[in-house]
Amino acid sequence: MILVALLLTSCGPKKTEFNGEELDFIDTYQVGDTLVFKSEHDEYNTMTIVHKQVYYPEYIPIEVHGKYLPQTADIRYSQPSRGFDSLKFMTMRKRNPKESSLYFGFNGGMELFFTNSEIGLGLDEILIGDTFVFEMNEQKEGRVQTIYWHKDKGIAKYIMVDGTVWNRIN
Repeated sequence: MILVALLLTSCGPKKTEFNGEELDFIDTYQVGDTLVFKSEHDEYNTMTIVHKQVYYPEYIPIEVHGKYLPQTADIRYSQPSRGFDSLKFMTMRKRNPKESSLYFGFNGGMELFFTNSEIGLGLDEILIGDTFVFEMNEQKEGRVQTIYWHKDKGIAKYIMVDGTVWNRIN
């Protein structure tokens, strides 16, 4: 019986690990941070980070996890002025050593996949100075089209599909 338990435990998937570049994205925000954006129409959008967690899903031997147990980071925000207590802001998942995904959940969401990168997200081709520019391929009304992510400040600006520009003011 002990041999069977050891065999099942040792045959489990290997854990993935976020690298330094990926951790930089996650560590940009802390619980309690407030982000204030102002549109070109003098409207405001305020978000407060209410949850941040880096974890592995529970390993259950009879479930199929593949060769790797993915490391996941979830960041959630609230918007009390709009009646929202906890919404998905950003999720990063490392499915295997060479595949990561980054999902932005605010204002309709944007999911990005980065594969076969030895240094992490492999975002050099979309880096302008200290800012990454993320473009959404699919255009749906009411969604984010472009996100400008500053290495130190996180989201500095975003543009909606209708062209409305929101700049971070704090």
